[in-house]
Amino acid sequence: MAEKTILVADDQPAVRNVLRTNFKRQGFDVLTANDGASTIEQAKANIPDLILLDLMMPDKDGYEVLGELKADVATKSIPVMIITAHGGAEEVRKAMSQGAQDFVVKPFNLNSLLQKSFKLVYEDSEEAPTSEGTQAGLEVHDSIDVPPEEFATESRN
Repeated sequence: MAEKTILVADDQPAVRNVLRTNFKRQGFDVLTANDGASTIEQAKANIPDLILLDLMMPDKDGYEVLGELKADVATKSIPVMIITAHGGAEEVRKAMSQGAQDFVVKPFNLNSLLQKSFKLVYEDSEEAPTSEGTQAGLEVHDSIDVPPEEFATESRN
């Protein structure tokens, strides 16, 4: 099975680290970006299998990034999951209408996020990992967690 790549785009180092660690443990190659411009650069240069995108980031917010990704022929088919502390109905509607495939509100349940990610990455694929005793081959390491205060405020630089 070929290694799949996930791009984690979030301006909070704790969130990037938790996601990077847990996705690597699941066998994914993980790229990270801490702002909108580097997210677009990474996506175009590497064409990941999934992008986990925060809405509130410096220089370009997640909506701008999502719009640019979906407007570019090279990146428009990459599934995007929004991960944000701002999960009101308007944010969900706006992100989904711009082409996001899923929307997760911080603080998130890590197991649920991993399962949703696996579904997006392996949708229409025969490559999905399987493991007896674990759903979709997941091995969630609960010892790695982000305290809720890490999600309380998002940078608006």
